[in-house]
Amino acid sequence: MTSEGRKQAGPTRRRVGHRPLAFVLVTLLFAAAAAAGYLINQAYEGRKATVVERFNTRHTTASRFIEAYLRQTVGQQLRLAKQSLSDATVQPDDFGNLARLNQLTAATLYDGDGRLLNSYPEVPSRFDSMRRQDGGLESALAGVSAVTAVTARGSDDPPLIAFAVIFQAPTGPRVFAGRYPVEDTLLQSFVANALPSYRTADMYLLNSAGTVIVANRRDNSGLELAKVAPALAKVGKSPQGFLPQLHKYYVSGPIEGTTWRLTFSLDTDELYQNLTPGQTYWPWAALAGFLVMCLAMTAMFIRALRDRTQAMDEHERQEAILDTAGDAFIGTDDAGLITDWNSSATALLGWTRAEAIGKHGISTIHPPDKQELQAAKLERFLETGVTEMQGIILTVQHRDGHQIQVEATVARSHWQGSWRFHTFMRDITDRLENERRLQEMALTDSLTGLANRRAFLEQLDQAHARALRHGTRLAVLYGDVDHFKAINDTYGHAAGDAVLRQVSGRLRSHFRTEDTVGRLGGDEFAILCENFTPDSEGMVERLREVLAAPYSFRNQPIMATVSVGLASPKAGESSAHLLERADRTMYRAKAAR
Repeated sequence: MTSEGRKQAGPTRRRVGHRPLAFVLVTLLFAAAAAAGYLINQAYEGRKATVVERFNTRHTTASRFIEAYLRQTVGQQLRLAKQSLSDATVQPDDFGNLARLNQLTAATLYDGDGRLLNSYPEVPSRFDSMRRQDGGLESALAGVSAVTAVTARGSDDPPLIAFAVIFQAPTGPRVFAGRYPVEDTLLQSFVANALPSYRTADMYLLNSAGTVIVANRRDNSGLELAKVAPALAKVGKSPQGFLPQLHKYYVSGPIEGTTWRLTFSLDTDELYQNLTPGQTYWPWAALAGFLVMCLAMTAMFIRALRDRTQAMDEHERQEAILDTAGDAFIGTDDAGLITDWNSSATALLGWTRAEAIGKHGISTIHPPDKQELQAAKLERFLETGVTEMQGIILTVQHRDGHQIQVEATVARSHWQGSWRFHTFMRDITDRLENERRLQEMALTDSLTGLANRRAFLEQLDQAHARALRHGTRLAVLYGDVDHFKAINDTYGHAAGDAVLRQVSGRLRSHFRTEDTVGRLGGDEFAILCENFTPDSEGMVERLREVLAAPYSFRNQPIMATVSVGLASPKAGESSAHLLERADRTMYRAKAAR
């Protein structure tokens, strides 16, 4: 081959050689772009899942609230029945008055065999339907009390919730059943405001027959779901899903302890309104290069992870609030009966929730000697509306009888014409004991256990004021150990401390318990005597004799004497000047020896 031919062939070989490399590079680039696009799309789907999870969490929280409300309703009706219907001689008029007083549109009372004893209105045939409503009456006769059903709406009448509770009367078991309008109840208010931030959200609480018990749009209450939302009615008991034809997402689930279901629905456009549709596209990532795509993917993953973590945190916080609080929490009504009791209250006071609910709060929580005072405080609040709220120090009683010091904070709310009290308690027994010890240390001489100078001067001021106010006699004795330095020099400071402790012991045993004995510093002591008899010379001499007896240190006798001076207040004299006169009197006695 000529040189010219080789020159012509060379470039051809180089192009052929670069084609596989370019193909590989392009393939890698497109593969990277495709991978980035796939990952970005997955992140977007993850954010969609997070949004759905948040909506589902709202449904879970609402279900638990409704469950708690129904338990409270059963409890209220059961307490009402026990308090008012145990008497076998309840007259129809009294039964009707009871029903009207509790805002029941209808009520019945049966014996344990299902025989009708009383009814309001007095038309027994109208209540046969209660036997068919979710088996409510049969369930109560079998021993299970519950809110059981809802009556379908007729014309413009509001829907009615039905209940049946069983209780024990002196003559045997009784079943109290009734109905009340759902309007203007806490349940209606909660449902109406459970999804305030969603424009297109619908919320339906359904009975087993598919009748809407209550909805966030009031005009739907009491109607069949098949008439209000046919597509939702067709999904049956499916827990969640999408309705593509309506562009809606729904979540549905049972209310624990009932045959009811709670169903949420929301337009998917509003559900995903905060997501950016452009995040589903990836060509920009391929054009920006592999590095930019990596950064974009990293940002998407971090963002999705943060959203998911926030959703999980929110869910966990809601769980914690519904489950328990760190402090003991006790709720009571205006009759003083316990309505709420968390696990921390059980740990603090020993009563389980089942044991505490329904008991009288004052007799359950407070010691017998404090109950009258607490009852008076409750009565005063109901009359005047005035009560202490925060930082209250109380003494409460454990189930086993021992008493506990707690710091309490009380909140109150007015609901359905009555007051509710919400009390948080924290055990501060250890804190108060520590404060007491610190206070004792601040006022006690560490060597002798007597009152220190500060404590003695405070007692002197108070006693001096009492003596002036009541015209009683007061005396202050001042003494110190003679030649105390010589004792320290001869026997050592440990011996000196022993002598001071023995002097303090003799002073404490010599004087009355109501007298104050203090160490003012060094070897100086002072005694405060109130209401004493005027025998000052005899008092001083007897004290000198007591303090002149030999002292001992490590089985070695130590001789020491104590000089004592006494002074009583003069007209217009301050307590400080009185102490100075006692000191001067002591020094005159010391000089005379």
